Amino acid sequence: MTEPDRGTDRPSGRSVDPDSGAAATGVAAPSPGAQTGRHRLALKLGGAFAGAGIVVAAVFGALYETGTAPFDDAGQAPDGAIAAATQTWVEAMNSQNVEQMRASVCAGDQAKFASTQDKPPVSEPVRVDSVHDVVVSGATATATLTASVGAGGNKQTQDFQLGYKDEAGTWKVCQSAGTAQAPK
Repeated sequence: MTEPDRGTDRPSGRSVDPDSGAAATGVAAPSPGAQTGRHRLALKLGGAFAGAGIVVAAVFGALYETGTAPFDDAGQAPDGAIAAATQTWVEAMNSQNVEQMRASVCAGDQAKFASTQDKPPVSEPVRVDSVHDVVVSGATATATLTASVGAGGNKQTQDFQLGYKDEAGTWKVCQSAGTAQAPK
């Protein structure tokens, strides 16, 4: 239908929607059912993104609380990680499994096991009593290992100075970092 000019801003001869009075564009308006379907999809997507955001926030919150990467406090000595590296190293030496021994030391020390063969585990395993006096300097560290062997009256305890190196976020025992593992 065309509407004659009645002194309005609309040009004459233009098609208009008789219900709304708006100019007809030739594009059909989406049906109410299609709008509801899109609305539901938008709500579902929004809910999914909000749920994922909550999960991500919870994970980052837990990482922050425990001081785990990516929230490590650079000023805090990584005593726990160095103690764990020491325990892994002692267990590897007790096992006499060459692959475990290589995995427990830094890349610079792995060549020392080139000609080493697997052997049966040691009969009297060394125990880690404590790891203390940790001093971190960048990606290297030193610590004192107090270790013992035997039990009761036969128990022998000794302190060792160990070197460590942080390789890709993992601390490993590392003699080549500059500290000999000589008894104190």
